[in-house]
Amino acid sequence: MLEAIYHFDWNVFQWIEENLWNPVLDVIFKVITVSGDDGIIFILMGLIFLGVGIFKKNDKCKQIGVAVLVSLLFMEVVNNLILKELIARVRPFNFDWTQYAWGGAFNFPEIVHKPSSWSFPSGHSSSAFAACVAVFWYNKKIGTPAVIYAALMAFSRVYVHVHYCTDVIGGSLVGILYAIAGVFIAKALYEKVLRDKVFAKIEDKLAKEKN
Repeated sequence: MLEAIYHFDWNVFQWIEENLWNPVLDVIFKVITVSGDDGIIFILMGLIFLGVGIFKKNDKCKQIGVAVLVSLLFMEVVNNLILKELIARVRPFNFDWTQYAWGGAFNFPEIVHKPSSWSFPSGHSSSAFAACVAVFWYNKKIGTPAVIYAALMAFSRVYVHVHYCTDVIGGSLVGILYAIAGVFIAKALYEKVLRDKVFAKIEDKLAKEKN
């Protein structure tokens, strides 16, 4: 079973090397993959929705912001602190591919630096899908390009050879689960606590300062 998984991942790497690697895509996918480092872009996404929602008194924007941030919190705890440590899968550039008859020397392109953390599931993929699916849940118009970006983010991790294909598949799937959990928890928090006890007070204070 494990050999079959690694064989699949190896074939994906080989296909990318033979059919996609070129200087133009190297730059494009480096930009995409680096944009997801540390999940900062997705945290900013949540904060921007929150800010717009507060200043415009838009409940939907505030709910999106809360859902994105809660989903990312789920991702950080479950994905990075639990799953990665339990599974402890080495990165593809540290794996001994020569142990299999179909394997060989791993070709690392040096497009980005080599991460030191465990490989499965992909954190970039998980955070991207957690945040972007949460947006899609509330707003399909904005969420559709966001989910496309998340898919490109996931693929970029395989393109630059810091993750196996199965890493990003797993990361994307659990990211969707984080988003669903985040949406429902954020909705409960918003209705029971945040809307009247937090955001209403902030909006009132801003209104008084403006006047």
